[in-house]
Amino acid sequence: MPRIIHAAPNGDLFVADSQAGSLLVLRGVTDAGKAATISIYAAGLDHPFGIAFYPAGANPQWIYVGNATTVVRFAYKSGDLKATRAPETIVPDLPGYAQLRGGGHWTRDVVFSSDDKHMLVSVGSGSNADDPDTHPREFHRAGVLEYTPEGKFVKVYAYGIRNCVGEAINAVTGQLWCSTNERDGLGNNLVPDYVTSVKEDGFYGWPWFYMGVIRIRDLWAPILNSGPRSLRPMSWFNPIWPRSE
Repeated sequence: MPRIIHAAPNGDLFVADSQAGSLLVLRGVTDAGKAATISIYAAGLDHPFGIAFYPAGANPQWIYVGNATTVVRFAYKSGDLKATRAPETIVPDLPGYAQLRGGGHWTRDVVFSSDDKHMLVSVGSGSNADDPDTHPREFHRAGVLEYTPEGKFVKVYAYGIRNCVGEAINAVTGQLWCSTNERDGLGNNLVPDYVTSVKEDGFYGWPWFYMGVIRIRDLWAPILNSGPRSLRPMSWFNPIWPRSE
């Protein structure tokens, strides 16, 4: 089950095969339009998803991989088709797995800030819409966590964003962006998924609001009115297929 592709600076394509637990490298193109070679860079990983090369530039020294419950890194030099040593665990304790069908939000994306000083790891919710204040399984979930490149936890970078994937940094502004899988169960075409910039320390509404400002649970209005202001996504789109109950 290949889930995501990232290009190395030399043009090799690294593919996370989450179901197989492996990281593949595709190199070159045949006349038939297929990869000339496919190599297994690493195997035995736990639902790998996020891939990030560090530091930025033509000769990164590490490949960081977001597993379901950890972030690991491999020593890397340009052109490597297979890991030369075992991975180093950088973050050993990401909140992992969930109660949703199929294992829930296990994808962990990884990206570095434009100055290479901050590692931003997205962690999806463990449920459809459980209150994080009363459900310990939602601790440090439905948000983006900030670490140093060495794996030291810094803070919750943004929260209330149900499942932020496809993380990317705007090369001009340095702003973090991602696509978000929103909550289910409110009817056809609700709630729309969206793509948004992600502001540092921002709150994006989940589980009490959707699209940042549309309230779902009026029963909790006193709590919400005294809490942080929810941000409207900067850019969004409706799903390309209708949702049904």
